[in-house]
Amino acid sequence: MNSRRHSVLSVTFTLILAIPIYLITQMQTGVNQNDWEALQRASVDFLIGLWSCWLITATIAVYYKWTEKRNFFFWFNYAYLTVAFLIFAHYNDQLFRHIDLSERPYGKNMLNAIRTLRNALPIFVATVYLQVAVRWFENKWHRK
Repeated sequence: MNSRRHSVLSVTFTLILAIPIYLITQMQTGVNQNDWEALQRASVDFLIGLWSCWLITATIAVYYKWTEKRNFFFWFNYAYLTVAFLIFAHYNDQLFRHIDLSERPYGKNMLNAIRTLRNALPIFVATVYLQVAVRWFENKWHRK
């Protein structure tokens, strides 16, 4: 692949990943204003934005892996998702510290872990699945 195509994919990938960064500012606004309902809505919007961006970044990663046989965009995607879900966990912690959870059987930390993992695991599993699928289809042994 020529350097120009790689540059275009890199810039597109980076611009797409900037969308959830805007949504982080919305979550921070909820924290700053002590508006926990707004933080709840912003965290859901963040997840929707993250999944929407993931559709495009995963497509780029699959395309690059298929054409170049390299995992560069997959690894970049894993790093970005890890950071994004750490940020999500931080804002969950802020939310759970300020809402009444007395009727819940789990503590605030456990609820934070459950909510974060419930949202992070599917996207990580889907990314691994795509990466393995492209690798499998690259090999011609399965076509015999």
